[in-house]
Amino acid sequence: MKPVFLLIPGFGSSQLWWEYEYDIKTESIKHVDFLDNLKKIGYVYKITFPWFNIDYYFKNPDKKTANKWKKIYEKYKPYTSNIDFTLDDLDYNNICKKLYNNLREKYPKNKIIPIGHSYGGPIAHIFSKLYPKDCQFCIILDGSPLGKTLQQNFYEKYEKKNEKMIKKTFPNNDALQKILHKIKTEENTNKEQQKIYKLVSFKSTVWKMNNLSLSDNIKLSIPTYFFRSYHTDYTKNIGINPYKKMWNIWSKEEPKNVPEGKYIFYIDAPHYLWYDKKCSDDIINHIKCFI
Repeated sequence: MKPVFLLIPGFGSSQLWWEYEYDIKTESIKHVDFLDNLKKIGYVYKITFPWFNIDYYFKNPDKKTANKWKKIYEKYKPYTSNIDFTLDDLDYNNICKKLYNNLREKYPKNKIIPIGHSYGGPIAHIFSKLYPKDCQFCIILDGSPLGKTLQQNFYEKYEKKNEKMIKKTFPNNDALQKILHKIKTEENTNKEQQKIYKLVSFKSTVWKMNNLSLSDNIKLSIPTYFFRSYHTDYTKNIGINPYKKMWNIWSKEEPKNVPEGKYIFYIDAPHYLWYDKKCSDDIINHIKCFI
């Protein structure tokens, strides 16, 4: 029986980005064959989280850019209008339980191979921890780190400054629903949308900091393979990707925090590893070997 790949996207990402890439040079969408090659091995179950569908309501102030993306949205539909979620839905355990139940409705008996990218990496890890007997193995593509200390450092540097705003703006689900309703029904809600992104990031970091491990020694429930990019010059294109230095640190530290994992590194590869043809083919070949 073929396995089913559970594809968990990164922060702000659409399920569309598993098979399409936005080419900055040509300002167009181009097809990549990662998803096609996965489908040759097994079934694919992909999702876009409703909190990242917020992008559907974004109004770009630059008319030229707005018109360009309007055409892309009309053709490819990367996001939908569905932004219905609660504060409880952001809990990683609840995310995994919902993914499991929905996936099992379509694929009742197939072995599951969770594949998580970036933000989705720790979710894939938690999924495999909650359902080890259902999973064959786990794949993490340039995932955000699992170690407690790295999460605490990220919280201090990036999340702590938003804590007061988040507690004031989202004290309960009623407050969240009012803002979501405003985004759906009113114009010029970009500020509210940004607050939603900050909420999701904050809740994610705090949950990982408090639940992944009491230490930096993460135990794995099933074989887990980490594919990571490492940048030889993290100052290059800093405007496009200002987090290269941070990702380099994570790439160095994660093998110490998760010593049971298997690691494959790609030099100067993009964060979306499968956008690089060589990386994509190598990841697919590794998956074939693991199966």
